[in-house]
Amino acid sequence: GSQSVESDGRKAMTEPVLDEVADASVGPPDAVPEKPSSGVWPVVLASFGAMFLSIATTWFILMWVSLLMALTSTDGFTGVDALFKEITVLIKIDTIRMGTGALGSSSALLLMGVFLVAKPRDKIRSRLRLWAPNIIDLVLVSIGMLALTNSLSQLIEFLDLDKVGALAELDVMFDSWTVEEGIKMLPLLALAPGIGEEVFFRGYALAKLESTRGRTYGIFLSALLFGLIHGDPIHSFAAFVMGLYLAYVVCATNCLWLTIVAHIVNNTLAVIFPNTTPESSANQWMMF
Repeated sequence: GSQSVESDGRKAMTEPVLDEVADASVGPPDAVPEKPSSGVWPVVLASFGAMFLSIATTWFILMWVSLLMALTSTDGFTGVDALFKEITVLIKIDTIRMGTGALGSSSALLLMGVFLVAKPRDKIRSRLRLWAPNIIDLVLVSIGMLALTNSLSQLIEFLDLDKVGALAELDVMFDSWTVEEGIKMLPLLALAPGIGEEVFFRGYALAKLESTRGRTYGIFLSALLFGLIHGDPIHSFAAFVMGLYLAYVVCATNCLWLTIVAHIVNNTLAVIFPNTTPESSANQWMMF
């Protein structure tokens, strides 16, 4: 039935998940094997491409939000200069800057990740390892991510690094929101990053690197790129450590849904219940 088909698919995915490796074994005896490093630069370039696409998408969203606000105002649209002034004002609003940034980045990563594994289309599911998850695994992986997030948060607080950088700004912003305000931001700050970042870094990047350089190299480099894209030294270090955990989970279970759900759960708690221990200066959960 459908379960046996899916089981067979998951077993098949224990081998390198991209077709390049399988294709390399087919051909004339004197064919030159693909160099092991061939999977590295495409992933690195795709990551930087996604970063630039994120910036462009964020500005595109800000432009349309500003245009809609102008069109619905009493003065109406008064020109391009006024539109850019409105964008400048919007950027200074923490909620809008954070929301549009998260949506732009997540959308770019999702589109880039799906595009890079989209040929042939009938293999997208296997390439991204989107097999049905086990409920127990979902719970355990989510608990593991929350435990690691909490440990990283405590380490950052112990090193007295919780009052500087992007994480400090996030802490202040999340603490200032009510639960209702946090819930309204979940689609942008929890759902979008949980899907977009996982599809690109643990879906495309990890699979590509694993198939060309091996599992250990794939886990390390995909986590490193995941950390770098966060753009802040402290946040990047924490994201790198979390990336190692998430990449290992995908390799061990062959299921991307586990890390997608865990990522969404973690960010949900970071936004709605940032600090359940008032005596601590750092928030208990950390957004990725």
